[in-house]
Amino acid sequence: MTQRSLAARAFLKTRDIEYFHTEGMLTFACPTCHYEAVMDEETTRWACTHCHADGNLLSLLQIASFKSARIEHGYNPERQRRDIQTMFLHAINDGQMNQQRLRCLYEKTMALIHYYRNS
Repeated sequence: MTQRSLAARAFLKTRDIEYFHTEGMLTFACPTCHYEAVMDEETTRWACTHCHADGNLLSLLQIASFKSARIEHGYNPERQRRDIQTMFLHAINDGQMNQQRLRCLYEKTMALIHYYRNS
């Protein structure tokens, strides 16, 4: 991992901006539209897949209001994994699982599997 990559991850973490990592890319919430923006970890160049805003890490640093952002439109596999884990822990601790919760857990698990199969 390079210094630029570490700086990009540190920036996103300290500003509480939701992101996830896949094959040298960081996906995070676009500061303009909150859809998925993708950053190359080595160059820190980023572009939004929706509104086509773009820039680099320095341009993100200059947006003072860019903090506590969640990806509103798109699929975040890390968030889904955490949700699935939480649902399993609740089911284990409660000792009960109704049909609706079971169906939701099934659908989240299948969506996560589909995401990883196609990436």
